[in-house]
Amino acid sequence: MEKERLITVKGIGAISVPVDYIELEISLNETNKDYKKGYDIFEKKMSDIQNTIINCGFNEDDLKTSDFNVKPNYAEIKKGDSYVNVFQGYEFISEMKLHFDFDSSKLNKIMTAITQIKATPKIEVNFTVKDKATVKKSLLAASAKDAKEKAEILCNSLGVKLGNLRTINYNWNEIKIYSPTRYKVEDIGYEGFLDGIQTPFRFSPDNVRVKDDASFIWEITD
Repeated sequence: MEKERLITVKGIGAISVPVDYIELEISLNETNKDYKKGYDIFEKKMSDIQNTIINCGFNEDDLKTSDFNVKPNYAEIKKGDSYVNVFQGYEFISEMKLHFDFDSSKLNKIMTAITQIKATPKIEVNFTVKDKATVKKSLLAASAKDAKEKAEILCNSLGVKLGNLRTINYNWNEIKIYSPTRYKVEDIGYEGFLDGIQTPFRFSPDNVRVKDDASFIWEITD
């Protein structure tokens, strides 16, 4: 029986698309040995952030809480030749997200407004695209096209023909569709940090550049 002749080629898809969407992550942390006092302070800071976002033109439901956690916080303290866990207080943690169409002026307005309150959360801004599904589909199509072009070049150079497609191998790993541009404000006690800004600067983040690959196996014929 004649052995099958096969060719395996990896196709690589790479595309670059402009940013059209902003994902803003707000992290708030409060620690207090008195549970009620800590909770009241934390709740006030949460309320200040929520009201600030609303005052920037958003609806109350636009700011989503992705994580809320309360836990006792301990620190290892050395006593003699050993370490003991010493209670530091109750830690209140919240992660919030705000998504909106890319607008540098709107982003600057939000950042300026948040720096005027006492909450001082950590803020991280990710620049991305709104229609991630289309980007992923385009990547798959590009990888398939790349693989077929490579396979045809190899077959033509060897004087054989590309036959039927037998197998497609794809890893289905999650693709991070974000611009390399980073806009980040950490917990620096920044009340008044952006005071005096009359004309917020405009900027254009770098394009989102993503890659994906898949392996294709074809038959080879004469």
